[in-house]
Amino acid sequence: MRCLLIDGGNTRIKWALVENNQWLESGLVEYRALSFWKPPGQLDRVGWLCVGKEEHLIENTIVNWAIPEIRLRPPYKDGLVLSKYNLKELGPDRYSIIAGVISEWKSKPVVVISLGTCLTMDFCANGEHQGGFITPGFTMRLTSMHHFTGKLPLLAPAEGSWQWPGLTTAEAMQDGVRHGMAAEMLAFVAKAAEQYPDPDVVLCGGDTPAFENAFQKPIFARPQLVLQGLAAIILNHDTTP
Repeated sequence: MRCLLIDGGNTRIKWALVENNQWLESGLVEYRALSFWKPPGQLDRVGWLCVGKEEHLIENTIVNWAIPEIRLRPPYKDGLVLSKYNLKELGPDRYSIIAGVISEWKSKPVVVISLGTCLTMDFCANGEHQGGFITPGFTMRLTSMHHFTGKLPLLAPAEGSWQWPGLTTAEAMQDGVRHGMAAEMLAFVAKAAEQYPDPDVVLCGGDTPAFENAFQKPIFARPQLVLQGLAAIILNHDTTP
């Protein structure tokens, strides 16, 4: 089966072309360019999810293609994800991330951290999602400081070396946010380790490069984890999620 996978985020769309569990190609498309987007070759199915406000644009595009579709959204049918979380409230992006982690790590304890518009941290063990946290992401925190104060500038997230303490306003804001987020992540991992020693740590999301050096132990970077989880859900199950 040749399947196009679509991950509609808050700012842009990621996609991947998969055939019989083989990853063929992937890319990005802007929401404003959807009306010009053509499906990459002959497709048997489109699998998609969207957490952004412009989901109708994806829906209209797929309708125009006239290709069978599977949309991942709650309520979810029984599938790869067993969870103690209220699945009616679990967003499709987190559901897909957790499905991707469980399909790869099986019963091993793992903390998966998604660094996107929001920072989400989830813990899986024994093949089951144990729950997680949601807090503001890097850009959201910087934007909030600019929006709710009179003179703090609007800054973009920074990568590169970590400054401590900050010696300029930009450093104080960017590295203050980065150190704060890192402390949250390390505390979450430490709490998980109290229950299951030495869990693996997986990072995904657009801000991952800014935090890869925050951990002393090796971490696993999975930038396409949402799409990998979506593939595991759709390609390994005959029924709609």
